[in-house]
Amino acid sequence: MKKLLLILLFLAVFPLAAEQGEFQILVGAGGYFPLKQYTQDQEVYIYASYNIPLTIYFGFTDNFDIGFNGSFTRITDTNIKTEYNGLKGREYMDYYHVNLNARLRYNWLPGYIFFEPHIFVGIGDSIENFSNRQFYLDGNKLYNDYKESDYTKGTLNFQGGIDFTSRVWRFLLVSIELVYNHNLKNANYFELNGYIGFDIFLKSYGGR
Repeated sequence: MKKLLLILLFLAVFPLAAEQGEFQILVGAGGYFPLKQYTQDQEVYIYASYNIPLTIYFGFTDNFDIGFNGSFTRITDTNIKTEYNGLKGREYMDYYHVNLNARLRYNWLPGYIFFEPHIFVGIGDSIENFSNRQFYLDGNKLYNDYKESDYTKGTLNFQGGIDFTSRVWRFLLVSIELVYNHNLKNANYFELNGYIGFDIFLKSYGGR
């Protein structure tokens, strides 16, 4: 019990208040959980994968931050139901996408002692790549004459979510976020990311 009280007291010494002139730089890892995803007007079967995000925020007021979020997701053996030369089967492919989004974040309870909550919205581009494409007939037989090239496409993406961020020691930060993404191809998915990062202050902009 004494140890717990000491930890709480230590965290209380370093509250995270959203401050004007503050940069936050966060690098993390997490999970990617699609609800629906499409390519070539076909539903893509993806179950879950890992996600690598990078997020930067700048406090232009004490309550609002502007920021940038980029994330990379890699998935193997993604597949869609399709037909080729009149044959029914599944196309398997390696898939990755890069999300690049501008964000606006609101500091919900600035100065909260532990994990300060924020809500945010974002808009940007989801860049998808499909490679190593193979066609399997029903019955899982590889069709060797299947010749389809790799391709890349970009789609307008919208996102919104919530995060909880805390200062654990001086400039060291930890954060967890839940993000919902939706793009114009009617693909939608969640990301659950954990971060570690640091902050710096721009004194000329009013930072401490």
